[in-house]
Amino acid sequence: LVSRSASKALVGDYAVLTAGDDINILAEGDSKLITILAAASANAGSKPAVGATVCINVLLRDIEASVGSYGTLTAQNGSILIQALENDWTLVISVAGSASSSGTTVSGNIQVSYAQNDTTATIGNNTKATAYDSIGIVADQQSNIYLVAANASLSGGSTSIGGTTITAVLLNHTEASAGNNVDLTAYALNQAADAGIRTPNRAERRKGIVVSATS
Repeated sequence: LVSRSASKALVGDYAVLTAGDDINILAEGDSKLITILAAASANAGSKPAVGATVCINVLLRDIEASVGSYGTLTAQNGSILIQALENDWTLVISVAGSASSSGTTVSGNIQVSYAQNDTTATIGNNTKATAYDSIGIVADQQSNIYLVAANASLSGGSTSIGGTTITAVLLNHTEASAGNNVDLTAYALNQAADAGIRTPNRAERRKGIVVSATS
């Protein structure tokens, strides 16, 4: 299985955005994958019985929220939030079995999982952002992968062989950044309970300028 997905919220160069309340630029990915494989082989005689599963998963995720260069963003009575969020949940189960009354039995599992997640929130070079309340540049990536493999090999009168191999490669890149020569001003004047910026890793809201990347 090869799965590739992208969620992007992009504002280009030289953009001018003015809002009476908030400016919210959000890119969000929420992916769930369940893979189940099973193989069985049985023989009542003396011939060999072989059961095997091979499972290869390649998962590519690209989540990006960004404002380009030389832009002007103004939230007259609210906050400015550039936020990229990714929640990736994967479950892979493979089961193999073989049985023979008197012959040789062989069973095996091979699992290979490769996951690459890029989650970025950025403000480009020479951009000016002004907010009555707060400014947030937030990137958060949550990756959960569960790999389960089982095999059984039974013979009433000969050799039984069973084996399992699991290989997982996880590459996560999470970035929150502001470019060169940016001008960020957050007055933090809003006194309401929902004022400020809330990041996924903290329950309390923070006022001012928040640049946060968590994985």
